Amino acid sequence: MNNKQLFLKKIKDYKDLIIYKDCYFKDFNTFHVNNLIETLIIVKSVNTLKKILFDLNQYELEYVIIGNGSKILFKDMYVKKIVIVINNNFENISLDSDYIYASSGTNLAKIISFGHLYNLGGMEKLIGIPASLGGAIYKNAGAYDLAISDFIISVDFIDEFNNFQTIDNRDCAFSYRYSIFQKKKKWTIVGAKLKLSPIDINESKQIIKETILNRTNKQPHNHHNCGSIFKNPIGYKSADLIDKCNLKGLKINDAMISNEHANFIVNLNNAKPADIIKLIEEIEKNVYEKFKIKLELELEIIT
Repeated sequence: MNNKQLFLKKIKDYKDLIIYKDCYFKDFNTFHVNNLIETLIIVKSVNTLKKILFDLNQYELEYVIIGNGSKILFKDMYVKKIVIVINNNFENISLDSDYIYASSGTNLAKIISFGHLYNLGGMEKLIGIPASLGGAIYKNAGAYDLAISDFIISVDFIDEFNNFQTIDNRDCAFSYRYSIFQKKKKWTIVGAKLKLSPIDINESKQIIKETILNRTNKQPHNHHNCGSIFKNPIGYKSADLIDKCNLKGLKINDAMISNEHANFIVNLNNAKPADIIKLIEEIEKNVYEKFKIKLELELEIIT
């Protein structure tokens, strides 16, 4: 047996997990790109996650951890790395004094809704971001001049030595679409403490309604996508730069630059990673030639 076979044999009787072999990836990423994943594991508890991470390192296996798959693209159609999914199967929310604690698989909308039960809010403008909490922290996801880091008190994670650790907001190195977890790839987020503020529920619901309407009017919603492809350069909006290059509607097979929002690439039906990557390269080339600005990806391409 090779190491991967030994690993799978060892974990097959673990509780709180689901193992898929040769699993189609379409329903695990917001792009709906249908990669074939050799081994995909859905984890449902912290203890099982800790055991699996230990085993992966013991057997020296390559792996990647994802949440709701909203900012990732596997470069290859067939993925040999083990893919660990922490999504709504890994979800728990509780109130501790004035703080909310949520597991990393919890959807942001669920946190907002939970806060309403206790007249707490502030995160309303993050509604519509499809990330799990773990993914949102990893990318420091945000919208409308807000970011998840504005609400984080501390983050719990499993470190590279398989120990539980807690890190305060100030040590997460949060900045625009960045956190320390992008540098520390072996740190796995398991949950976070958030501070929300007292709110008027009716006002909060109105902000949510307006935010959803604004997203619907300005962003593509009829085709699958990953959200913004590029970060905004200082002083510019990537969408404006791309639009001024007259790239809206440009297609490569089933991948297309959105007509609604130029910083979105949509999957018309069966887009392949190579199609999306070629569009990304075309955008980068055109924007640089016209404005001498190098765009930086917000999407993470996993090789």
